[in-house]
Amino acid sequence: MPTTTGIAHGFYAVGCAAPSKRPIDNEQLDAKIFALHHSSNKSYGRPRIVDALGRANVRVGHEQVRRSLVRQHLKTVHKRPYKVTTDSEHTQPIAPNLLQRRFNGWQLNQAWVSDFTFI
Repeated sequence: MPTTTGIAHGFYAVGCAAPSKRPIDNEQLDAKIFALHHSSNKSYGRPRIVDALGRANVRVGHEQVRRSLVRQHLKTVHKRPYKVTTDSEHTQPIAPNLLQRRFNGWQLNQAWVSDFTFI
């Protein structure tokens, strides 16, 4: 409760005080990290952001950047590299086509087929 002189003391003085240097520095750092993160299409995480800030002569630690990313709810998007799963140019022997695309007209137990697309 404020005193009669109009000066707040103790617990009540917290709301009246000007922000300290740390929250101001954190806001400036958050803005830089947000800009770097979004300019990289959200692919820059903590290590790359620390390196980029270091190249811009901004001294910052890994933990500081991690806390900023958590504070801003920024997450890195991991894109998987494209992996070729088929190789049509191989030199391996190819099994002969015994069915010759004849799918109907077989007697029982003369031709067995299967689907192995799950492999």
